[in-house]
Amino acid sequence: MSMHIGRCWLDNQKQQLISDEGQIWQLDHTELAVISCLLNNRDKVVSRQTLYVYFNGDNKQLQLNPIIHKLHRFIGPKDATLLEVVGVQGYLLHGRKPPRSQLNASPYQAIPLLAYSMVVVVIALLIFWLLPKIDDIEVSFDNVYEQQITTDYGQTLTLQVFPHDKDQVNKVVNNSDHLQEQLLTCKHIPWQMIGYAISSDTSMIHFVLMKNNNKIPEYRNIKLFQHELNICAINSAWLTEVGICG
Repeated sequence: MSMHIGRCWLDNQKQQLISDEGQIWQLDHTELAVISCLLNNRDKVVSRQTLYVYFNGDNKQLQLNPIIHKLHRFIGPKDATLLEVVGVQGYLLHGRKPPRSQLNASPYQAIPLLAYSMVVVVIALLIFWLLPKIDDIEVSFDNVYEQQITTDYGQTLTLQVFPHDKDQVNKVVNNSDHLQEQLLTCKHIPWQMIGYAISSDTSMIHFVLMKNNNKIPEYRNIKLFQHELNICAINSAWLTEVGICG
């Protein structure tokens, strides 16, 4: 006697589950009992407790799970919907594939040519409408402290500080003055703009460096982590080590 699960069938006498491709799963007594129970109760929910009777010892769920997973894999992705996990209740083996909802439909399903054309037209109109507005988009920061620094060798450098909040604004001036003093001790600064921000818990300073390389902007990010960081601890030696100074 043989019983089918999709394109596989169960041979009770040989204790084998056989696929239409000729693959054979040689079942032990427990695997055969579980699969036979599901087959004999097709289109009905079989509780986990019902299946636990085929197992000995503790952790019966841990013994059952591998059999269910292996059965899912063996019947293949095309027939995987035949075996359904019904929440905490148990398992349901369908006699035939349940109808798929639109949400479960394949993402590769073809759409009508008219619908596709309408989508293309809508996207084109959106692009046509947005392009003239791109130049009008501006990004601004409310709390930016900016200084222009001129070195002894005539280089002009922009120093920008981005306070985390308004409470940091008062500290920014002192911090920037110290950093400016250290930058002026550098023999060379290869950057045209140096910006930095201190995290709210003062554990990190994030530097953003920018220069134009053949009219192409080049950026570098440097992050300094330390408990209760103080920018006043930064000196010219550290600036040279990380490449802020040349």
